[in-house]
Parts: sequence; C-alpha cells; structure tokens
Amino acid sequence: IKPDQTFRYEFLASHAGTFMYHSHSHARAIEQIDAGLYGMFVIGPQNSQEHLKADREFLMMLSAWNITESGGQAGMAGAHGGGAAAMQYNYFTINGRAYPDAPEWAVKQADVVRLRIANVSNLVHPMHLHGHDFVVLAKDGEPLNIPQTMNTVNVAPGETYDIAFVANNPGAWVFTA
Repeated sequence: IKPDQTFRYEFLASHAGTFMYHSHSHARAIEQIDAGLYGMFVIGPQNSQEHLKADREFLMMLSAWNITESGGQAGMAGAHGGGAAAMQYNYFTINGRAYPDAPEWAVKQADVVRLRIANVSNLVHPMHLHGHDFVVLAKDGEPLNIPQTMNTVNVAPGETYDIAFVANNPGAWVFTA
C-alpha cells in the first residue's frame, strides 16, 4: 500500500477468536512493526450462546523495546532477528504504555472479567494476576477443550490467550510480567 493510499482487506472469518496482525512487507517489516504496525482483532461468535458473558473485557498487546540512551527508539528489540544484540530489551509496554503510565482498569465486585492477551515481542512474558486465579479459555484463537485454572500464563512470541476471572477479592491488584 503506497503512502496516502488505503486498501480494504476482506476475508471470511472461519471461526471466532482472538488474533493479532502485523506487517509482512519483505523489505520493511521490521521497520513497520517497530513503528507500531501491529494490533489485535477479535472475531465474535455467530451464536452468542457460545460466548462467555463478561461484565468487562480488556485487550492487552504486549511489546518489548530497545530505547537508546538519548531517549530515541532503536526499534522493537528482537522483533524479527538481529542476533543477540537485538534481544537487549530495556522497555516493556502493554497497549503501547509502560508503568506507571499504563491505565488502571476498574472492575466491580463479582464482575466476570475477560482479558485477551497478545504478544508481538520476541520474548516470553509470564503474565501473573495478583489476588486472583483465572481460567484460560482459549489459546491462539482456539477454545480449550478443558479450560485450565492458573494465576500465571507464559505468553510466547506471537501467541494470544483469552482468560477470565471473577472479581471476588476486593482491592487494587497488579497484572504483570
């Protein structure tokens, strides 16, 4: 797609789920991903009976960066190769924001909360929810036959997870790697 032009992608979604996209331009993919050309999309089920009824739903795109001493961006560390030097992450974001600038998500007592997590970085992120256990509902857009209860999920590069929990432990809790 040339600068100042658009292209509308249309495709038949084969099934519901959480997915992510990123640039695949051969010559410029790394540069484009480093500039933020990636994201998530959610395909809802045709039959709402098959879908978890959540009171709150949040998306979390995990990224890792290599920020230079001058504050400039050296690119998303290790996005697509670059050897050992590319793996020297020094800045981590969720939805493009790092702590303490990451937003706080408020939920009410007894809310059913669904989180959709995707990892565009080249690093495994062990995402841990303090104060609650959660149920892993789906991985890479595919529902699990037997949902698994846990409090930490290792989100590898390119993976997506759908998890859910009931907000039954009042307080301010951290969800972090």
